[in-house]
Amino acid sequence: PPLILEAAAYVAAAMASIFLSKALMKYSFGTPEFRAVFLSCLRLFAISAVLLFAAALFETQLAPWLLGTLK
Repeated sequence: PPLILEAAAYVAAAMASIFLSKALMKYSFGTPEFRAVFLSCLRLFAISAVLLFAAALFETQLAPWLLGTLK
């Protein structure tokens, strides 16, 4: 399960990076279109960070507990 969360985090971060690079090529910094894309990319980066934190928490806290209960 942590691998699924980590993969989703990496995919979300990669998507945000791609969208941001496309926005940099297509729009100027001060335009409302660039701002909208930039804010969407920030949301994707935030989602990615939360998913990665959840994966780390699962891997360090819940997985050892689950393995301990199986003994």
